[in-house]
Amino acid sequence: MAEMGLTGHSYRLVKGTLNDHSPEPTISVLGSSPGITTSISVVGGTTTASDALPSPTWEEYYIGPVHGETPTVYTNAHQEGIEGSSVYPQEKQISVYSGECVRFQFSKLCEHWTSERHGLGKPPLLLLSIGGRDGRKKEMVPMETDGYWWWLDVNAIDLGAPGEGLSIFMVTNFDGKDGRGLSKEEFLAKRGRVGMAFAGIIKWDLI
Repeated sequence: MAEMGLTGHSYRLVKGTLNDHSPEPTISVLGSSPGITTSISVVGGTTTASDALPSPTWEEYYIGPVHGETPTVYTNAHQEGIEGSSVYPQEKQISVYSGECVRFQFSKLCEHWTSERHGLGKPPLLLLSIGGRDGRKKEMVPMETDGYWWWLDVNAIDLGAPGEGLSIFMVTNFDGKDGRGLSKEEFLAKRGRVGMAFAGIIKWDLI
């Protein structure tokens, strides 16, 4: 098996050789993800599609195999341009006693999708609702975002108590106004001092 580099990606020659007598090779893309080198099978010579190894589904390649139930992703998540297969953790149950720092993240449907053009207006502020250690300190924490990815790192022990749910919400109303376009800074400055309303978009269970 040979490997060759092209335009920053890694390519593998599965069968056959590439020379002056070989026909144009067929390239099948298995998938790509930010920060991950794409693996592409190149079939040359007389190789047929049946000679190549079976490809994983996009979801399996993107997030790996899921060994349990997946998180609940509500309809309005798609309306807000969130790609369901990008949601992490990818398993619905999260252990609060794992001793780990848990990364919550997801992305837009594609880099060209914008809330103003393809959605329902200005993008909403997204929050992770955590229960605190043993469920004794409820808190709504704004997600970090670069406009394409949303993410937040939280120690598992601070997520809440086993048996509780853990959700990501969007702010629908803030201080009597539409919540769309609300900034993280304004939310933190007025949190607890004005009325607000939320809608859930993703949900996990704590164990």
